[in-house]
Amino acid sequence: MKPNISIIIPAYNVAAYLDACLESVLAQEFLNEQYEVIVVDDGSTDDTSIIADSWSKRMPNIKVVHQPNQGLSMARNNGLQQAQGQYVLFLDADDTLRPRSLTRPLSLAMRNELDVLRFQYGVYDESGKKKQASRTWGPRETVLDGKEYLSYQKVFRAYVWTYLIRRTLIMNEVCPLWFEKGVYYEDVRWTPIMLWYTQRMMICDEEVYQYKLRDGSITHVQTLEQAQINIEHQFQTLERLQQLKKEYNSWTLFNRQIWNMCESIITTIAKRDYANRYNYLKRLEPMMQTTPYDAHLFGCVDRMKIGIIRLSAILYCRLRHYC
Repeated sequence: MKPNISIIIPAYNVAAYLDACLESVLAQEFLNEQYEVIVVDDGSTDDTSIIADSWSKRMPNIKVVHQPNQGLSMARNNGLQQAQGQYVLFLDADDTLRPRSLTRPLSLAMRNELDVLRFQYGVYDESGKKKQASRTWGPRETVLDGKEYLSYQKVFRAYVWTYLIRRTLIMNEVCPLWFEKGVYYEDVRWTPIMLWYTQRMMICDEEVYQYKLRDGSITHVQTLEQAQINIEHQFQTLERLQQLKKEYNSWTLFNRQIWNMCESIITTIAKRDYANRYNYLKRLEPMMQTTPYDAHLFGCVDRMKIGIIRLSAILYCRLRHYC
């Protein structure tokens, strides 16, 4: 019998965190036949592989895949190739799941034959103190399609680990949704495409995922080259959104996502003193000045931000950087 859920855990040099991650999975209180865990050791040079193998020897439903270092995207892809579950959950090895939190979301997904279920997450520091809770807009426990879900989001967070996803949605024969190799912040490109193909999804308020802030994570440690690659990928996503807007004539939906992506790029730029910051902003300005927005969908602060961006992205960047 195939499991209900496959939990895919890419792992690279996370020896200090992997035990806690796997213990949090066991705390879900699933029967062994209901779930499988796939740890993808991405060429770790510390004790990650040893720890993962020791868990696999003790727990038959924990599988370990060893690969040469290829990055997070390929680790997820290789995990998907091994997965057998009806649903897939991606879990970063330095994060955890809240105890006994997955049972109801998974039941909702299976009972309603969903493609995707969006659950909530909390942001925690390394001492375990909660710093932030996720915000998601839209009706709760109501069947939506992915486009409807996107249209509700005032700010879109692309984190792939906030979703339970039907495996066949990703691994379909016509257009499998692989993660692109070597892309930093690959969720920014992958998640909107996944949602675009989603026919049935729900939002639930169960906090499942516990995101841990730590200094060594990829979101905190970036070389200048990596950050610039990330920005270029966001520009490519922005161009793709413009193409889709024309193809599907869905102006409201795509204008909202275009604005979210523009602000994401500007925020990324504003946090770092790039020598070519001016060039990035000049590339954005024409798009922002010509993309309409539905004022009633935005709050007062957001409307003010959009007004400043349309006037001058450079001014907005300076305000974000120095205020």
